[in-house]
Amino acid sequence: MRAEGQPVGAKIAETTALIGAFAGPVEADLQRYYGTDLLDVYRPGAALSLRKLAVLVMYLPPESATATAVRNASADAPGREAGPKPDPAEGPWSVTQMLAADLIDEVRMLRHEYRSVNSDQPGPPPEPVPRPGTGKAKRRALTVAERARLDPRMRAAHDV
Repeated sequence: MRAEGQPVGAKIAETTALIGAFAGPVEADLQRYYGTDLLDVYRPGAALSLRKLAVLVMYLPPESATATAVRNASADAPGREAGPKPDPAEGPWSVTQMLAADLIDEVRMLRHEYRSVNSDQPGPPPEPVPRPGTGKAKRRALTVAERARLDPRMRAAHDV
C-alpha cells in the first residue's frame, strides 16, 4: 500500500480511494480481523480515524478479501486482459494453509510408500494438494541415491 517515506496525507488519500473502490472487502476485513466497523470512521466521536484505518488496512494479511480484490483489479492480474476475472480463491494462502497442505501431502506420500513396501502392486503416487497460482503440482521422482538415503529397504524394491 503506502511506502515508508510517503506523507501521512497521501496515505489517507490512498486509503479513502481504496474504500471508494473496495468498500465491501475493506468492511468485511475490518470486521473479521479487527472487530471494527468501517462506519466508525464517519461517526462523530468514534475511535476509528482515517489515519488509524489506513494503518489497519495497510497491515491486512495477504489472504484478506481486500488484498485479493486489489490484486484482481490490478492491470497485470492474470486473466485481466481478456476473459473472466480471476477467482478470488486463487489468492495467496496463509502460512497455516500452506503448512496444512504440506502435511496432507506428506501423509498421503507416507501412506503410498507404506503400500509400496507391503504390496506387489503399489499404484501411482498421490497427487499433491493444488496450491493457488501454481497450476497442477508435479512431484519429482526420487533418484536411487535419494531413496537409499531415506530408507535402504526402498532401494531394493525399486531398482531395476
